[in-house]
Amino acid sequence: QIALTAGSSAALTAISGPMAAGSPAGMPMRGLVCTETIIVSAAVRILLAEDDRMLSEAVARALRQLGHTVHAVAGGRDADDALAAAEFDLAILDLGLPQLDGFEVLKGLRARKSALPVLVLTVRDSVDDLVTGLDLGADDYLTKPFQLAELEARVRALIRRSQSGGMPQLVHGP
Repeated sequence: QIALTAGSSAALTAISGPMAAGSPAGMPMRGLVCTETIIVSAAVRILLAEDDRMLSEAVARALRQLGHTVHAVAGGRDADDALAAAEFDLAILDLGLPQLDGFEVLKGLRARKSALPVLVLTVRDSVDDLVTGLDLGADDYLTKPFQLAELEARVRALIRRSQSGGMPQLVHGP
């Protein structure tokens, strides 16, 4: 991942092909000043915890078509284990998971002091469940049924917010 934030400057090397007019491949380009925030990122890593197999496959396929890497699990314990063992950029979490309810997975994640963005995706449409989810640390809450375009937009928004740090930064690497 490379992030250039407005006002920062950097020396970059083109890896293949010219990156700027008159700059041959492999030649350093110095004195560049970024005028807007630019993020060039590897695939976003998403944990999808959904026990409905058909829905999980459809959502995973759609997210992969957008260029994201998706790790899908069907149970709460599997979700909790994956979140504890690996790094993700976003979690999409159903509440009605077998083994361990989605609220419990969310509690465990926040107890580990993780700031990972979490989108709750559930059939539970009561205001009480929505408030509980947000109070436990969910960043967004979407009820089923939903439109795929809305889910994709919410994913983009959560990723965008998590990638903007506020302070000028130059980041290179995963």
